[in-house]
Amino acid sequence: MLHMCVRRYSQSLGMVVPIRVFLPQGEAPEGGWPWMLLLHGLSDDESAWGRFSMAEQRLERLGVAAVMPPAHRSFYTDMAAGGAFYTFIAKELPGAMAQLFYLSLQREKRTVAGLSMGGYGALKLGLKRPGDFCAAAGISSVADIAADYFFEECPWDMEAIFGPGARQTGALAGEDLFALAQAMPPQDCPQLFGCCGTEDFLLEQNRKFNRHMQSLGLPWTYFEAPGTHNWAFFDASLGRMIEKIYAAHLAHPV
Repeated sequence: MLHMCVRRYSQSLGMVVPIRVFLPQGEAPEGGWPWMLLLHGLSDDESAWGRFSMAEQRLERLGVAAVMPPAHRSFYTDMAAGGAFYTFIAKELPGAMAQLFYLSLQREKRTVAGLSMGGYGALKLGLKRPGDFCAAAGISSVADIAADYFFEECPWDMEAIFGPGARQTGALAGEDLFALAQAMPPQDCPQLFGCCGTEDFLLEQNRKFNRHMQSLGLPWTYFEAPGTHNWAFFDASLGRMIEKIYAAHLAHPV
C-alpha cells in the first residue's frame, strides 16, 4: 500500500489543503479502485488515521484505497464563518481524487467512515448523498448535533459553524442526523453502521440515535463494546466496521 500526502488547491476552500491517501499497489480493477473516505475527529487532522490506527493494513488486505481529507473543526459543514468543508469533501474531492488515482466513482465501490465528529460527518454524507455511497459508518459519533453539550462546551465553534442562535433559527435542520434519517426513503438508503463504547461520554447520544434508526426501519446496524473515547476503541471498531461492510459485498468482495 502506498501512503501519500497530496497538496492540492481547493476551489471550495480557496486554499491549498493536504490530503492523505492509501493506494493499493498493482493494477487497478476495471472501473477503478474501490475506496473508503475516512473522516477525522474534532481535535485531529487528516493524518490521524494513518498515525493512530491499522486502517492502512486492514484496507490493504482487501485491495481498497482510502482518502483522508482535512475538515478542521467544521463538523463537515459549509461553515457560517469559515470554510465550505461540506462542499469540498462531498462535491469537489471525489472527482479530483478519482482523476489522480483512478478511484471508482461507482456507488457500489464507495464507502465512508469516521470517528466522533467524523462519525457524524460519515453518517451525514450517507444520509444526504445516498447516491454516492453504498455504506456509511460512524464510530463513537457525535450523533445529536443539537445536544446541549456542544453548545455549552464550545459555543464559539457552534456559532462559527452554524451561525448565531442556530438552535433557535432552524439552521441545524439540514445538518441534524435525526431529521435526515426521518426524511430518508428506505429504498434509497445506503447501509448504515454505528457503534459506541460503553464508557464513552457520547454513549447516550448514540443510544438515542440507535432507537430512532430502529423505529424508522432503515438498513442500520449498531453495536456497543467496552471502551471509551480513544484510539484503542476507534481502531478496533474500524476493524469490525470494515468486516461488516465488505463481508456484505457492498463495495468489494473479501
